[in-house]
Amino acid sequence: MLEDLDASATVYLALIQRYTNQPEQADKTIASLKKKYPSYVSFPDLQQALN
Repeated sequence: MLEDLDASATVYLALIQRYTNQPEQADKTIASLKKKYPSYVSFPDLQQALN
């Protein structure tokens, strides 16, 4: 499933998982994002939102 999502959809999914108290799943989603889009996750605003 995660492989089919683009970068922004993956970010939104991770944020939803964090806000709905699913930290382990959010960590997996973020790891997938880092693997697929390594430069995308280096943006400071995104780092702040995901942590």
